[in-house]
Amino acid sequence: MTDKVRLALIGTGGIAQRAHIPAWRRVAGVKIVAIAEPQPERRQQALALLDDPAGDRVQAFPGFEALLETVPVDLVDITIPPGPAKEAAIRLALEAGCHVTCQKPFTRDLTTALALTRLAQERGRLLSVNQQARYAPAFARAREWIAAGWLGTLRTIQIWADFPNQGPDQWLDYSVHSFDLIRFWAGREPRRVLAWHKRQTDRDQYLLAVWLDFDGVLAAQIWDEMAASTTLRWGFRIMGERGTLRGHEAFNLRPMLPPEIAFCPAGATAEQVEPVTRPYVPDAFAAYFTEVVAAVRGLRPPPVPAADNLTTLRLAFAARQAAAEGRWVHLDDREAFGG
Repeated sequence: MTDKVRLALIGTGGIAQRAHIPAWRRVAGVKIVAIAEPQPERRQQALALLDDPAGDRVQAFPGFEALLETVPVDLVDITIPPGPAKEAAIRLALEAGCHVTCQKPFTRDLTTALALTRLAQERGRLLSVNQQARYAPAFARAREWIAAGWLGTLRTIQIWADFPNQGPDQWLDYSVHSFDLIRFWAGREPRRVLAWHKRQTDRDQYLLAVWLDFDGVLAAQIWDEMAASTTLRWGFRIMGERGTLRGHEAFNLRPMLPPEIAFCPAGATAEQVEPVTRPYVPDAFAAYFTEVVAAVRGLRPPPVPAADNLTTLRLAFAARQAAAEGRWVHLDDREAFGG
């Protein structure tokens, strides 16, 4: 590997331009050498954001196949939507000897997810999924409070979102963040899941409600309101034997309440409030990408490896199965939901 990690971007649409490119420009030791984007306007916009409108330093391609065949690359960042093209890009990049990071979800079915995970392992390459919410300042701070033992034994975790998104498949398009954050905070896996999915508007906006049961006292709830008409908030409440932690994060590409986090010790009535000053975009993305680069260099374990993200995907699929059948689905019953 050269002194700098040679990076290629596959897909230069909205999330790449608004979050990925600004974040990558903050990460030390990386050189963006190529981009692939079928739409000429988006290619040009990305080159402009990279301060190379003429493409003198960054090679631009309409397709990822030509990029991978032409340009020596160490790491590929894939932001194209999930589906056959994205799966092909991941597979070809791994076969070309590249490490890969990609936007969630990296596939929409567990069979393909497992196959790509195994391919990465066989090739000795990193395949990491950008569950960047783990690195959002308020959410990451909550994990630190839990790890430090301030809450003691966890009893309940609640997370909710007021994002006016569209589409019936919010399980993977958005709510996969909620499933992943609960796993991230709990530090262990639920044993069964119950869910309810209800269409609320004629614009294909839905409410997703999920209940998660862990061994012991811990229980968790997801309430993702995709038809919100109130002030937008992405919130959480985590209760333990020693106190309660609450807060919310702000995905600052939308008008949302400023993020914060607050702790109330058991038996107390006053909270210890911590303001959150760093923005979700691009800071959460940059923090995740920094860990990816460290993993590529062999300095630290990979963040959110595909093998770990498989568990988040299984949980999302199990919840969808539970909603469809109106029953608890046990997480060890992987055959029931495509494991």
